[in-house]
Amino acid sequence: MLFRIGFSFIALCQLCELTHGWRQSTRFILQLHGESASQSVLSIRGGGSELKEHDGNDFGAYFRDAYGVTSLKEDDEDATITIQDGSLNDALVKARTQARLLVTFIPSSKPKNKNSLDQKAIKSILSSEVAQMAEKKSRKKGEGGSFLIWSAKAGSQEAATAMKRLKVKKGAKNTPTLLVCYPTQTLDSSGRPKVSSRILAHHHCNPPPSPNSMAAWLNTLRKRHAKQYAVMQHGARELALLKERTEGYKSSVEDDARRAAQERKEEEERLEKERKQKKREEEMEMRRASLFEDLPEEPESIGEGIITIALRFGDGRTGQRRFTEDTEIESLFNWVDAVYKEQREYITLTTMNGQKSFSFEEQSGETLKDAGFGRMTGLRVLINKIEEDEVENKEDENE
Repeated sequence: MLFRIGFSFIALCQLCELTHGWRQSTRFILQLHGESASQSVLSIRGGGSELKEHDGNDFGAYFRDAYGVTSLKEDDEDATITIQDGSLNDALVKARTQARLLVTFIPSSKPKNKNSLDQKAIKSILSSEVAQMAEKKSRKKGEGGSFLIWSAKAGSQEAATAMKRLKVKKGAKNTPTLLVCYPTQTLDSSGRPKVSSRILAHHHCNPPPSPNSMAAWLNTLRKRHAKQYAVMQHGARELALLKERTEGYKSSVEDDARRAAQERKEEEERLEKERKQKKREEEMEMRRASLFEDLPEEPESIGEGIITIALRFGDGRTGQRRFTEDTEIESLFNWVDAVYKEQREYITLTTMNGQKSFSFEEQSGETLKDAGFGRMTGLRVLINKIEEDEVENKEDENE
């Protein structure tokens, strides 16, 4: 019975994920993402007791050489045959993926026997007429070809397994097996997805059809089983939607994870920055308190050896204080830092006429008198631009 309703393909895949046998069904589902159904050549899946990788037309060449089929026009692109190894089950899965019916052909005898019926059947299968029919659109609204052709070597284990699975009884003596299957999609007793086969037509091959007759036979089956093509094409569309949604969901999850990681990183950096800033401010307050306590005592009145320093800041602030002439210039920087909250390392003191300038790092015990300060001296306070990295580097050096 056709598996038409009950489970959409997406529901089927979701069920797969919930069952214990997901690994066993993964191979089937992944294969459905595989090769395009719109190949420009006829594909024959080859199977045998030895599974090998084949290139180009190897299996077709095997048929031609082993069975003495020489009438095929090798320069005819429409008759080009691509060979792929694999079992009947692999072929059924591929046919389902490409929304095609599966043509199964098994020679009746090994090549050494030179069976004429096998030769005639092989000649038709390898013909350009059959190749063109296999690639003909299955439906007007559909895409891709109509048939996938699979074969196995006569007498091989794969051929015996296929005959047993398809429940095909061997026909008349020396007649090859030629049939068309519909790759149905079902669930087994444990709810696992599987592809099975339903025989739609079995050719007696006594005698085998000619190339034109075989093409006509396939064309009749193509028209007759439009509903089966529609079911497979619907499944392929749902698979494409599932793949798109799955990839979109995966991409969304990955984006969310990256975004969350970036936000955590930024939050950690912000907290670390705040921690450092708070620590810096606390340390600065402690240092300024210490600098203020260490300032020399301010003289009570103007007199001999007393110098009054007047400050002017760029933002309009002003300040004034008396010092003795033997006070070191370093004390002026400590005063500005402790009282006016400007770091001494990042300021420059200049005279009003700009002829003299002083920086904290350049001081080496020079006094106000040594600098030539008069009883009343005005100084401009220039605040240098402070880069955050520079501040952190200086703090690291201090630590």
